[in-house]
Amino acid sequence: MDEKVITAITLSNLPAGTGLSYTYDTLNEKGEPVSTNNKGFFYVRDEALKAKITDIFNAAKAHLSK
Repeated sequence: MDEKVITAITLSNLPAGTGLSYTYDTLNEKGEPVSTNNKGFFYVRDEALKAKITDIFNAAKAHLSK
């Protein structure tokens, strides 16, 4: 069975809400790449996940003032 491995995540504040984009690779049973640089996206609707993302944005903002 192939395994999908997340390689990057981007969070965006968009007019319709918070968007989460991700990039992933698919690996075969031997750990060899089958496909790379695949992309996906979804709007975050789950309230618990939104709270965690808010914490991430706040941490990033704290670094702006340093």
